[in-house]
Amino acid sequence: MVGFVRMFFRLISVSVVVLFSCGSAMANNSDRDWLQLSGFGTLGITETDSETIGFRNDFSQNQIVYEGDYSTAPLSNLGLQMDALINSEWDAVAQWVYREQDKHDLDALTTMAFIRYSPSANWQFRAGRTAIDLFHLSEYRDVGIAYTWAKVPTEVYGFVPSRHIDGVDAQLFKDYNGVNFTLKGYYGEFESDFTSSGYDPISFKDITGVRLTAETFDWSISLRHTQARVESNNQTIQFVVDEIINAEPLWPDSPEFADKLSMDDKSLNYSSLSGQYNFSPFLVMGEFAYISSQSSVLESVRNGYLSVIYQSDAHSFHLTQSFTDSTAYYFDEFVLSPQLLAPLIDAVERQLNAFATDQITRSIGWRFDVTPSVAVKVQWDNTEYKGRGSSLLGSELILTERANGSLNSVHATVSFSF
Repeated sequence: MVGFVRMFFRLISVSVVVLFSCGSAMANNSDRDWLQLSGFGTLGITETDSETIGFRNDFSQNQIVYEGDYSTAPLSNLGLQMDALINSEWDAVAQWVYREQDKHDLDALTTMAFIRYSPSANWQFRAGRTAIDLFHLSEYRDVGIAYTWAKVPTEVYGFVPSRHIDGVDAQLFKDYNGVNFTLKGYYGEFESDFTSSGYDPISFKDITGVRLTAETFDWSISLRHTQARVESNNQTIQFVVDEIINAEPLWPDSPEFADKLSMDDKSLNYSSLSGQYNFSPFLVMGEFAYISSQSSVLESVRNGYLSVIYQSDAHSFHLTQSFTDSTAYYFDEFVLSPQLLAPLIDAVERQLNAFATDQITRSIGWRFDVTPSVAVKVQWDNTEYKGRGSSLLGSELILTERANGSLNSVHATVSFSF
């Protein structure tokens, strides 16, 4: 059943791409208004002050920035979007984004490919590949010119590298006493890579989510809740699970421990509260989330950010604090021979701390709008981290051997749209 669902939604995505390809080839000068082409991009450079702990923008990035690297990989991207207005009720959207990631085939580059049906001003339905609605900036987290920061807060957005979901959604729009309400529900599946050593994704199925948003011209607030099931362990987790089970002669409770650690067919929940308030010349934005699952790999994580932005003509300045918080794991299970099981114990500790992130980043930044479609941004981050809670950062040091510390990083970007 899962394979059929995946094939169905991939077929919709491919159909959207074919629609644009054929439409581009067949359209003549008099009817090209139905097809619109736009794009965006960011050229960014990042530098840090550490040779042992480095910056990366999300869990999946292989390129880690250490002192002296001056890397363009973490923040640079280039996006292309095509919008087709079929008639007054139907339209289609396709978007491709090239950025630093493990795979660069057409499927990996396609972040959106959906057909939208809008039978009235109050209802909207979409099918295909859409932005996964977990975040305040889900629809444009890669569109640098759309926000003040040089990058979205890593402590929140870096936790879920995947940008899209293959599925369906429905939205209801209502106005009540000057407040615009949106109720959205969605269903689908996606996969996301959480490893920086290669491509080893985790697939999520039966994803169901709901969002309620209330907004006016000056403020907005959104409540989100998403739940999903993990289709199966990735190779890394399955290897640890198998090794734990094989250790039963020296670890009597190993089968129960392995079952708790395994993510195979376990449920996962993501709940968040986000919003913003504009009282010119200030804008305050915030987003706070709680993540939990039935697996001990990801028992509970709290993360969020609060950002205060001052806007003056073409200049914007921001102060931002973001965090992620969870409890580190230390092995205290009963085993008959800790010495013989030392390599396995180390692997268990590393796996159970892989998502146990614990760090705070304080940022100060400046944005200058050169033109309405070009913006220059500079941002300084100071990140304080716990050794076992530093998995969002990159390092050649084994996670369980890292000490508490801090990392300074500077990001300079030029973002544009066309």
